[in-house]
Amino acid sequence: MLFEKKIISFDFDNTLYDQFIAFPRWKLIEQLHVFSREHKIIIATARENSERFEVENFIAKYKLPIQDIYFTNQSLKGSLLKCLGVIKHFDDCPYQLKSAKDNGIESIDVLNYVGSKRIPSFQIV
Repeated sequence: MLFEKKIISFDFDNTLYDQFIAFPRWKLIEQLHVFSREHKIIIATARENSERFEVENFIAKYKLPIQDIYFTNQSLKGSLLKCLGVIKHFDDCPYQLKSAKDNGIESIDVLNYVGSKRIPSFQIV
Protein backbone atom coordinates (compact mmCIF):
# COMPACT_ATOMS: atom_id res chain seq x y z
CA MET A 1 0.00 0.00 0.00
CA LEU A 2 1.32 3.46 -0.92
CA PHE A 3 1.19 6.22 1.64
CA GLU A 4 0.79 9.85 0.76
CA LYS A 5 3.70 12.04 1.84
CA LYS A 6 3.11 14.25 4.86
CA ILE A 7 3.01 17.97 4.15
CA ILE A 8 5.39 20.66 5.40
CA SER A 9 4.63 24.29 4.61
CA PHE A 10 6.83 27.34 4.37
CA ASP A 11 5.88 30.99 4.44
CA PHE A 12 7.43 33.07 1.65
CA ASP A 13 8.35 36.59 2.81
CA ASN A 14 11.11 36.67 5.42
CA THR A 15 11.10 32.89 5.50
CA LEU A 16 12.30 31.65 2.11
CA TYR A 17 12.85 35.15 0.75
CA ASP A 18 14.38 37.88 2.93
CA GLN A 19 12.57 40.95 1.67
CA PHE A 20 14.80 43.30 3.68
CA ILE A 21 17.86 42.41 1.63
CA ALA A 22 16.00 40.98 -1.40
CA PHE A 23 17.80 37.66 -1.23
CA PRO A 24 16.97 33.98 -0.58
CA ARG A 25 17.40 32.58 2.93
CA TRP A 26 19.76 29.77 2.00
CA LYS A 27 19.69 27.83 5.29
CA LEU A 28 15.93 27.41 5.04
CA ILE A 29 16.11 26.56 1.36
CA GLU A 30 18.68 23.86 2.14
CA GLN A 31 16.37 22.49 4.85
CA LEU A 32 13.43 22.60 2.44
CA HIS A 33 15.38 20.39 0.02
CA VAL A 34 16.16 17.92 2.80
CA PHE A 35 12.51 17.73 3.84
CA SER A 36 11.38 17.28 0.22
CA ARG A 37 12.99 13.84 0.12
CA GLU A 38 10.24 12.47 2.38
CA HIS A 39 7.56 15.18 2.49
CA LYS A 40 5.35 17.18 0.17
CA ILE A 41 6.45 20.82 0.35
CA ILE A 42 4.06 23.74 -0.11
CA ILE A 43 4.20 27.50 0.30
CA ALA A 44 1.48 29.17 2.37
CA THR A 45 1.81 32.93 2.10
CA ALA A 46 -0.29 35.81 3.36
CA ARG A 47 0.35 37.57 0.05
CA GLU A 48 -2.46 38.39 -2.33
CA ASN A 49 -3.12 35.95 -5.16
CA SER A 50 -2.29 38.79 -7.57
CA GLU A 51 1.35 38.44 -6.46
CA ARG A 52 1.58 34.83 -7.69
CA PHE A 53 3.99 35.68 -10.53
CA GLU A 54 6.74 36.88 -8.17
CA VAL A 55 6.47 33.78 -5.96
CA GLU A 56 6.43 31.41 -8.96
CA ASN A 57 9.47 33.15 -10.47
CA PHE A 58 11.39 32.72 -7.21
CA ILE A 59 10.51 29.01 -7.12
CA ALA A 60 11.62 28.54 -10.73
CA LYS A 61 14.81 30.60 -10.36
CA TYR A 62 16.02 28.60 -7.36
CA LYS A 63 14.57 25.26 -8.55
CA LEU A 64 12.58 24.68 -5.37
CA PRO A 65 10.63 21.41 -5.04
CA ILE A 66 7.37 23.20 -4.21
CA GLN A 67 4.25 21.23 -5.09
CA ASP A 68 1.59 23.87 -4.35
CA ILE A 69 1.26 27.54 -3.41
CA TYR A 70 -1.58 28.89 -1.26
CA PHE A 71 -2.33 32.62 -0.91
CA THR A 72 -4.37 33.70 2.13
CA ASN A 73 -4.74 37.35 1.08
CA GLN A 74 -3.53 38.66 4.45
CA SER A 75 -5.62 36.16 6.47
CA LEU A 76 -4.32 33.81 9.15
CA LYS A 77 -3.10 30.47 7.80
CA GLY A 78 -3.90 28.04 10.62
CA SER A 79 -7.29 26.74 9.50
CA LEU A 80 -6.12 26.40 5.89
CA LEU A 81 -3.03 24.46 6.97
CA LYS A 82 -5.18 22.17 9.11
CA CYS A 83 -7.56 21.49 6.18
CA LEU A 84 -4.57 20.68 3.96
CA GLY A 85 -3.16 18.24 6.51
CA VAL A 86 0.07 20.16 7.13
CA ILE A 87 2.15 18.69 9.97
CA LYS A 88 4.79 21.45 10.27
CA HIS A 89 4.81 25.13 9.27
CA PHE A 90 7.79 27.51 9.03
CA ASP A 91 7.03 31.23 9.39
CA ASP A 92 8.46 34.49 10.75
CA CYS A 93 5.17 36.06 11.87
CA PRO A 94 4.14 35.44 15.51
CA TYR A 95 0.43 35.70 14.61
CA GLN A 96 0.75 33.12 11.84
CA LEU A 97 2.78 30.83 14.11
CA LYS A 98 0.12 31.06 16.83
CA SER A 99 -2.65 30.43 14.29
CA ALA A 100 -0.91 27.28 13.08
CA LYS A 101 -0.18 26.10 16.62
CA ASP A 102 -3.80 26.74 17.66
CA ASN A 103 -4.81 24.40 14.83
CA GLY A 104 -2.55 21.59 16.05
CA ILE A 105 0.33 22.19 13.65
CA GLU A 106 3.95 22.19 14.75
CA SER A 107 5.07 25.80 14.26
CA ILE A 108 8.68 26.75 13.65
CA ASP A 109 9.78 30.36 14.15
CA VAL A 110 12.36 30.77 11.39
CA LEU A 111 13.99 33.71 13.09
CA ASN A 112 15.03 31.42 15.94
CA TYR A 113 15.49 28.38 13.70
CA VAL A 114 18.23 29.97 11.60
CA GLY A 115 19.61 32.13 14.37
CA SER A 116 18.80 35.47 12.77
CA LYS A 117 17.43 38.57 14.42
CA ARG A 118 14.07 40.14 13.69
CA ILE A 119 14.69 43.38 11.80
CA PRO A 120 12.09 46.09 12.42
CA SER A 121 10.37 47.10 9.19
CA PHE A 122 11.37 50.73 9.68
CA GLN A 123 15.09 49.92 9.87
CA ILE A 124 17.04 50.59 6.69
CA VAL A 125 19.38 47.75 5.81
